[in-house]
Amino acid sequence: AIHQTFKLENVNTNDQLVISDYAEEDVESQSACREILELFCVSIALVPTSVQQLLKENFLEYFLMDLILYCHYSAIRHTASEQILMLTTRCSQGQSENLLKYLIDKQFQIFNKHSNSLKIYSSYSSDFFLLLCRLLSFAYQNQILPSNTDQQLHDEILWLKNLQLPVDDHLLRGHLNLAKELLQFQPSERKRFYGIDQLLIQQIIEQFLFPASTLLYQLRSTRRKSIVSEINDNDDSELKDPSAPICQTPITISAAFDLLVILGTNCIDNVKLIDKYMTDLFYSAPDSNLHEWDFSLPIGSRPNDGFVGLKNAGATCYMNSVLQQLFMIQPLRTALLSVKIP
Repeated sequence: AIHQTFKLENVNTNDQLVISDYAEEDVESQSACREILELFCVSIALVPTSVQQLLKENFLEYFLMDLILYCHYSAIRHTASEQILMLTTRCSQGQSENLLKYLIDKQFQIFNKHSNSLKIYSSYSSDFFLLLCRLLSFAYQNQILPSNTDQQLHDEILWLKNLQLPVDDHLLRGHLNLAKELLQFQPSERKRFYGIDQLLIQQIIEQFLFPASTLLYQLRSTRRKSIVSEINDNDDSELKDPSAPICQTPITISAAFDLLVILGTNCIDNVKLIDKYMTDLFYSAPDSNLHEWDFSLPIGSRPNDGFVGLKNAGATCYMNSVLQQLFMIQPLRTALLSVKIP
């Protein structure tokens, strides 16, 4: 009955929850709830035997959902996420692994079982994804392998490849970060499979981050091919309107870049592909680079008499600063000043 008070019933799964401003309501109750959560988690962490009892409770699934997904107050959701993480990482060593695996498995069960709720409560989902990602990161750092990571990663990649727009930024960031954490458990061969064979790198760069740059590069490439083959095709000279990138906010853009980084970690083939994309998109425009290292500016020679100064060779500030640093060396300065001018 308590669980039902948190959850909204009869909500269309295609609709997203409209957040009301609960921030200023009942501040004392929020503060009391946060303190109770802190006391609850510390008490369990200090009594190792209570962890096993907690894992047997059937209410834990609803407890997690109510606090980190359905609760209207962001402060309570964040506190619950922080305290559950603290409980998992600070309890006795013998119980930490069991609790960690249990919470990860339970969150994935919630994730798969209540996917519609995640869509409806997408604006509330930040702490749910944050907790799951931090638990996975802690497991990876401590060489603990959760169950079904391969299947969960497959589902995440499938979700990203079949993404339906529009999508809430918090939900998109959560899925990108979750895919990133799951990829940490994969060997380089699997990273190559997802990044190259499954075209994940191409999709992230061309659709999630840089659709306009991709279109511009394709236009330049088409024009170059037309010039080389001496084909006059006026249709290729028109630049179509690029589609908007899927990631348009700092939090989603950062998550997409983090996913690219983890795809390239310990996977040379993925790094080469990412490097090729970045070079083609942003460093392939024709320029007028100098090919001679000894380049002289069109400045006439100085007369034998008159003012004396540095010739502007394009690096005057740098040369001047170097001379100043050399002049601070006392023996060199003394030698220069002691030179007799005829």
